[in-house]
Amino acid sequence: MKQLFLFCCLFSRSLLAQFSDDFADANLKFNPSWEGDTAIFNTANGQLNLNAPPVSGAAVLATPSQAIYNSKWELKISLDFNPSSANYVRVYLAANQPTVNDQFNGYYVEIGSTGDDVSLYRQVGTTSVKIIDGADGRLNYAAVQLVIRVETDALGNWSLYSDTGAAGPTGVFLKEGVVHDITFTASAWFLLECVFTATRSDKFHFDDIRVDGIPFPDYQNPILEKISVITSDRIVLGFSEPVAITNPTNFNFITDKIKVQSVESNAGKEVTLHLDAALSAGSNHQLKLSGITDLAGNSMKDTVVLFDYYLPRPAGFRDVIISEILADPDPAVANLFPEFVEIFNRSEFTINLSGWIFTDHSTISVLPEYNLLPEASVVMSACTGNLLPTVSNKICLEKFPSLNNSGDRLLLIDAARNIIDSVNYQTSWHAVSEKASGGWSLELIDPGNICKDSENWTSSIDPEGGTPGSINSVAAHVPDISGPEISQVDVITGHAVQIVFNERLNQEGLEKQNFLIEPSSGDFNFFREGASILRLDFDSPLEPDQVYRIRIKNLMDCIGNRTEKEFMEARILISTEPDSMAVVLNEILFNPKPGGTDYLELFNKSYRPVNLKNWSLKNERTSTERLPNFIAYPGSFTVLTADKKILKNQFPGIPDSVIIEYPLPSFPDDEGVVELITPSGRMLDSLYYNQSFHLRLIKDDEGIALERLSANAPTSSKDNWISAGLNGGSPGFANPLAAETVHGTGFFVDPEVFSCRAGTCYT
Repeated sequence: MKQLFLFCCLFSRSLLAQFSDDFADANLKFNPSWEGDTAIFNTANGQLNLNAPPVSGAAVLATPSQAIYNSKWELKISLDFNPSSANYVRVYLAANQPTVNDQFNGYYVEIGSTGDDVSLYRQVGTTSVKIIDGADGRLNYAAVQLVIRVETDALGNWSLYSDTGAAGPTGVFLKEGVVHDITFTASAWFLLECVFTATRSDKFHFDDIRVDGIPFPDYQNPILEKISVITSDRIVLGFSEPVAITNPTNFNFITDKIKVQSVESNAGKEVTLHLDAALSAGSNHQLKLSGITDLAGNSMKDTVVLFDYYLPRPAGFRDVIISEILADPDPAVANLFPEFVEIFNRSEFTINLSGWIFTDHSTISVLPEYNLLPEASVVMSACTGNLLPTVSNKICLEKFPSLNNSGDRLLLIDAARNIIDSVNYQTSWHAVSEKASGGWSLELIDPGNICKDSENWTSSIDPEGGTPGSINSVAAHVPDISGPEISQVDVITGHAVQIVFNERLNQEGLEKQNFLIEPSSGDFNFFREGASILRLDFDSPLEPDQVYRIRIKNLMDCIGNRTEKEFMEARILISTEPDSMAVVLNEILFNPKPGGTDYLELFNKSYRPVNLKNWSLKNERTSTERLPNFIAYPGSFTVLTADKKILKNQFPGIPDSVIIEYPLPSFPDDEGVVELITPSGRMLDSLYYNQSFHLRLIKDDEGIALERLSANAPTSSKDNWISAGLNGGSPGFANPLAAETVHGTGFFVDPEVFSCRAGTCYT
């Protein structure tokens, strides 16, 4: 027999009128019970009304309803305005919860929005799909009165009807459409949602709400989905649906003499077994389940489950490591993966992840019960949609952190709040820039190499774009046999310096005596700021325009490898802003050969060192990010390029020490502008270049740089630039034809071309 739900507005109008005075400024009390934003609804004039404060917002009412099978929904809606994308109604016919968030699943009818239509939607998490597209313009009136009716049959066929007109309902329903959809076969709630602006906050009215239907018949047998050994004498079984009350005789061990002493039901889907003796650790156990039924009487087949039990054991540092990260899944390479993080158990024992924390410092996710076996991995992702359907070893996290595409610091913390692993990933870890733009995961190369960071990560090479839950496509044995090296040094404040190393450090035995600072800046303290970061705090401020040498001896990585040299050295400088033209643009390659890369060379023509930290470049439209800490000494050359490896292939002799890998602005092949900007925003130098700056006898300037002739002549003078010679450029070195290195009064040749050698002609 069908169950009939009579909602508030099915009361007789006289009864509603009787209640209306009682409900002004009071919570709703009509039958059935509602929850949600009840304080801003009332009953007046024989109908349910939104009576919200005059501010933009959304209001939701919810009441329990299981109707979804052979069901019918009908209600009258009055809107004292023309609906729009900012003012509309959603009637959630069948829903899994009373609140609309990223865990929401269900069906709803939207009345209004941009199309002035009445349409049916299916919602999974935060994603809605229109499954019946009602006729546009149906509600294009200054004020709207309509009745909607939705029906669904036993086969999952949905029909949507509306009755509306300029003067209100006529009693004649128009069919908006039909669709077959059985995505969801269960409902727990019926909801009304009003979305409104400040001027429409009291202009929503509802009447004659009727829901007539029953839950979807259950013909499915229950299935055992998981088994968790909580302690040696307590086991939790998880089923696909709530099961009927069970007793110890439903559960029997086959190979053990252990018996189930008592059974405890936990919220229907879970059953806890209390044993009369302890399970033996490290061995297999077989448990037979028989006579299990769901609440509808469907019987589960007798099932024998095989499981292992391991004594709980705390994890040590990096026993479990982050092994794969997909921070930017769009555009998808093949499968549409969600954002995910994979962790790997590199220890020799099983680790229970219950109560562990995964965080990016802004969102904290607590891991559920999960036994991570030795040499096994598990994938963590958000609980939205059909999560990685081909992956079985996965954990759904309700508060999965939103991974920053550009980079983020991820922490894995055990239940005792010890940091087990941390990764500060960057897009620069990708093997090629194209993969950094989205769709490809970052994979750990060698799980045994626990000290290396950036050098032990690279882009996935799997055709799917990643390998969640499987062996990484780039997996290789790369033993760590070298000590740490300084990868970056930075002045944080006038009193503090940060030194970043290429791998994680072992700081045992590291003392002040290991540091030598020249010239001395007084007393200092040091501490670990990250796994591979040291910070020095000085009591006295560092002097501006003074280069300091920081030398460190006897430094080891996290597994004990010492540095090859007795001392490692870093140099720091706080420089005042230089005079105009102290640093100039000296060479540019804006039209590289296929497979090559642009570069820009700077020349410090002044008599003092300059720190390029926070300097930037600008073209006609955009500014780039700021440069890192880098000391340009008097008379030195600094080369900026987006890809250091490619540049060194083009010019094998260029030293690493002069290169800054840096995202250059766009350099058009025909002409363009590049400006050098100081930290204060002042333009220090500017170049307008044009391919006409090249020698006229060069027919193809691809792969040939423009070199400056004089550091003292105007930068944007065409006469101050010349095409590079035989090698196509001299990045990092003095320009061969620079005026400061070529002496003489010059000469004139007629005709212009008089000699060609090795493919280069001279005039």
